[in-house]
Amino acid sequence: MAALASVGRRIVAAIALAAVLAFVPLQVLAADLRQGRDVTIGSGETVNDDLYAAGGTVSVNGNVNGSVLVIGGTLTIAGTVSHDVMVAGGTITISGHVGGSVRAAGGTVNITGPVANDVVAAGGTVDVASGATIGRDLLLAGGNATVSGPVARNVRLGSGTATLHSKVGGN
Repeated sequence: MAALASVGRRIVAAIALAAVLAFVPLQVLAADLRQGRDVTIGSGETVNDDLYAAGGTVSVNGNVNGSVLVIGGTLTIAGTVSHDVMVAGGTITISGHVGGSVRAAGGTVNITGPVANDVVAAGGTVDVASGATIGRDLLLAGGNATVSGPVARNVRLGSGTATLHSKVGGN
């Protein structure tokens, strides 16, 4: 009897979930997907969604009102991203404003712009330039690491060669 009541509750829960999902706008479930040898978001272009891109060269020079997830050879994020940036590639440069966190893995990772939250980066060479600011924590692993921009909270660093030239607000 208890097993039958449990099955009944599960059926009612499934119907309720289906009813709620029926009213979710389809735009919420979408994303802007781009791929090719060269993928470019122009400086006058705005993407009002999460951007997923893959290519030999990916350049985001415009605005993204969402998160950016990119894989490629040479990656440049020079525009404004309202949420997170997650990138993996050979050479990565993030010079635009990031409203969330950055997660980056590459041969060379250069961060030269402001990041509102955390930066988690791994690479052969990782450079947080003096023009960069990190609003929360920095977790970094690299063969050669240089941190010249200020970090608001904590720094966790593992590197063959590490240079810290900046103010750290925490540990």
